[in-house]
Amino acid sequence: MENTFLDQPAVRPDPALARARAIVAATLAQGALDLEIGRDFACFRQIAASAGRLVTPIFDDRLGEPGEGVWIAARRGGRLVHLQALRCDRVAPDLAGHLADWLVPLYRRAGQPIRPHPAGLSRVPATREISGRVVYQGEFWVASGAAAGVSGRLSAALGWLGQLEAVRRWAPDHLYAFMTARKVQNGLAARGGYNRSGPGALIWESTPDGDPAVEWIVWNSAADVAARAALIAAGSDLDGRPPNPAPPAR
Repeated sequence: MENTFLDQPAVRPDPALARARAIVAATLAQGALDLEIGRDFACFRQIAASAGRLVTPIFDDRLGEPGEGVWIAARRGGRLVHLQALRCDRVAPDLAGHLADWLVPLYRRAGQPIRPHPAGLSRVPATREISGRVVYQGEFWVASGAAAGVSGRLSAALGWLGQLEAVRRWAPDHLYAFMTARKVQNGLAARGGYNRSGPGALIWESTPDGDPAVEWIVWNSAADVAARAALIAAGSDLDGRPPNPAPPAR
């Protein structure tokens, strides 16, 4: 197990990113959240199972996934209240082709009854523009209910925790995730730090029958993350609200 969110140097040091990481860490500490960060995905699978959650094939060590990745867990008073995982892939020529060549066969190999359909992967222009070192943020779960004690601000901090950890470790060109339309339209993507979104990027088809489910892609470029981190470092709230103006001089 490692806890390197603040302890290890960044691949590309940046004062604003370092300040943003410190603010996120302080926010989580104020919320009494204890973090675990690790690279053993068999351990992650066991932790997820303790919360009654199944890990998707994208992060299933039994399928040899991910090649390069980390997971994050958060506990409050010993209770597991959050999970997420990150993986970094070299994507060429673009994300649409990468997902078609990797994600679709992966779900087929896993024997999953619900599989991504290749038709949706190129519908959003961004999937033709995202390439290079690309980080996927997934398995994102936050316990609900008053007993869990995870506020909206803490949820936003957890979203930023993953993105900033990805930038610290890998300095990616892009980061992305998939979300339901309802979550995007309710502002959860923006509160989690994603600036851009596109509908219908991932179509899940059920076999042998059932209606397909459609998810949106949300994503950031490296410049997007740097710009938002600079705002956080300057005092903006984690959900993007600007800093409070200074009181007028008397």
